[in-house]
This record gives sequence, C-alpha cells and structure tokens, in this order.
Amino acid sequence: MVTLTIKRVGAFVARAGTAAGFIAAVNWVFNYPFTILIVLYLDFFHGVAVWTIAGLAVNLACVVWYKRTTRDWFGLEYLRMKQEVQASTRLGQMIRWALRNSKFLAFGLISLFLDPVYGFLYYRGRVSGRRLDLADWYWFTLANIIGMLPWILGGYGGVEIFVVVGDIVQRAAE
Repeated sequence: MVTLTIKRVGAFVARAGTAAGFIAAVNWVFNYPFTILIVLYLDFFHGVAVWTIAGLAVNLACVVWYKRTTRDWFGLEYLRMKQEVQASTRLGQMIRWALRNSKFLAFGLISLFLDPVYGFLYYRGRVSGRRLDLADWYWFTLANIIGMLPWILGGYGGVEIFVVVGDIVQRAAE
C-alpha cells in the first residue's frame, strides 16, 4: 500500500517537474537570450512590443494546453487543495492564511515572482469549456501585465543607465 502511494507521488512529481522544468526553460530562453537579441536587433520600444506579443502568445499557448489536458501539470490544483490543510509551523500558517484570505494577493505574487501563466491558472483554475470567456481574458491580461511590466520597466531603466554611463565615459575620454 505504501509503495503504491510512493509510486503515485513519484509519478505526480515527475509530471509536474517535467512541465515546470519545460516552462522554466522556455522562460529562461525567452527572458534572456531572446529578449536581449530582439532589443539589440530592434530599438528598445519595437523590441519590447515584439517581446510582449510573443510573450502573450507563449503564455496563451500554455494556458490553452493546460485547459485541454486533464493533468495538474504545474501543481496548482494540488496547491489549491492544500490551502485548507492546517499547518504546524508559523511560516506554513502565514502561507495558508494568505492563500485562504487573499486569493488576489496570491494571484499577484505568483504572477510577479513565478510566471503569469501560473498566476492565471492559480486564480481561474481549469475552467470548463474550450474557449476563454471574458473573465478569463481579463485575468489572463492582468496576470501578464503584473508579470511583464517589471521586465519592461527594468529593461528600460537598464538601457537608460547604460546610455548615461556611456555618455559619461565618452565625455571623460574626450
């Protein structure tokens, strides 16, 4: 009996780990090499526009894929089930409190620090039906704004700092 449970847990971890690992790899490629190359090739504003549209397409593809499958690839449904379990540690109690009492705060933090796809799927869950309704589009857009805006602002700030430092170095060299 214990072996059967261990096998099930192992299979779940393998499935969730594979999907999470795939999403992490796609995110890394998308956030670093792709973003840097597209911003270098185009100017900053056109690069950000292309990056944003490509990011929305990738995130939408992940959401549609998740909705059309029956597995909990990212462990979000498992997390939702666990939010009602009593925790024995102080940190566990705080996390459970935030998950139970502020689903929007959890949505924002997951969208910001993990991925907009995770934030959307945590908040909306596996909504029935093949198409996204108006509420789904609202939460999908909000998750992507929360997840992408820091990257855009950070990139813009980084470019501006690079230009200012370059101007200072150039004036010092003259």
